[in-house]
Amino acid sequence: NEPLPIEITRGCVYSCKFCYFDKKYSDRKNLQLLKDEFLKNYEKYGTIDYHFCDDCFNDTREKVESVCNTILSLPFKINWVSYARADLAVKFPETYDLMVESGAKYLMFGLETFNHEAGKLAGKGVPPEKIKNMLIETRKKHYDKCMSMATFIIGLPKETKESQIETFNWLKENPVLDLIDLGTLSLIPVIEKVGDVVDFPDYAQN
Repeated sequence: NEPLPIEITRGCVYSCKFCYFDKKYSDRKNLQLLKDEFLKNYEKYGTIDYHFCDDCFNDTREKVESVCNTILSLPFKINWVSYARADLAVKFPETYDLMVESGAKYLMFGLETFNHEAGKLAGKGVPPEKIKNMLIETRKKHYDKCMSMATFIIGLPKETKESQIETFNWLKENPVLDLIDLGTLSLIPVIEKVGDVVDFPDYAQN
């Protein structure tokens, strides 16, 4: 009855300016192999709970549809948690519904900021009002099925003290998230000798 971590995809197709992960790269597991692994874990250990360790589970609509439909084809239900992008849930709201239908119990979104200028510069360009509306609507629809968390970065270029306070006030007035994580923008110097193993973000290089 222990949840197991599993990787469905390695890398991230996006390129956020603050991120140290493998960017603009995605290597996905074969769907039949994935299904076989779910079946084996269930038959041997009774496993139905998973942490999908992808950097971004919902990076494309096609991926969400193919993986979630594979999960739904199993002869048993699973529960899972993972990381996701809110702007993809805005663009393809049906993918949020499909993730919840397939067993998503906890989705973690990197929102970073509600300052539109800071978001665009960092690689998160969807207008904040669209993100807020998505959070409100999905909360109404799925509040009893799937929890949600969001991370915010304090100190992004173009963020202001005033816009940060506006974000905090909106979050207090609109209880649409189960957990909020605040972190400061952290950058390390670019070191040439580890450049082949660390994908230094743009903000670190400049």
